Amino acid sequence: MNTWIKLGLSLTLSAYTVFTFAGPTIGTTYSITEKDALSEIEDRAASVNWEDALSSERGSWSASKTVSIPFTQEKRIRTVIPWYTLSRSIPNPKGGILYPAGYKFNPLDHIKLPQRIIAFHSSQAEAIAPLLRPTDFLLGTGDVFESMEKLGRQVYVLSPHTADRLQIKAVPSLVSQTGNKLKIIEQPIGEEK
Repeated sequence: MNTWIKLGLSLTLSAYTVFTFAGPTIGTTYSITEKDALSEIEDRAASVNWEDALSSERGSWSASKTVSIPFTQEKRIRTVIPWYTLSRSIPNPKGGILYPAGYKFNPLDHIKLPQRIIAFHSSQAEAIAPLLRPTDFLLGTGDVFESMEKLGRQVYVLSPHTADRLQIKAVPSLVSQTGNKLKIIEQPIGEEK
């Protein structure tokens, strides 16, 4: 009987040791050999010569590519309806179709434009500065970085898609909402290149 007790105790202690220190692992395990994602990002960032990267000509950066729009030659006021056509269907919560692809509507029937939009070339920045309101949304062509330095505020790149969507055909242009239409005022101003 003593032998059986000793054997039972030794098996219990063996099992306890295996499960406590090694854990109940089933199957083959492997150590992780990949680097931590954050340390990999930090290593890549450390390997870049940031002085050279940031001193390259800003105009060559893909984020600064603006649309080429002619300068306004004469004052012109026009109104446009910014029709939008859905490229895909919008489902309803029950799995049906709320609006089918190809549905055409005017967003200004449903929303109010919160501010004026001013589109201009960087050479016009100083000339338009006195006309700006703090709430105006600025879209630039030319060197938008130069415009930001001159105006001391954010200027966004006027992309071809945005110019087409707002139907901006010349700069400077002031875009505002009148009822359910966009009112666009094209007005010559300042020194233009």
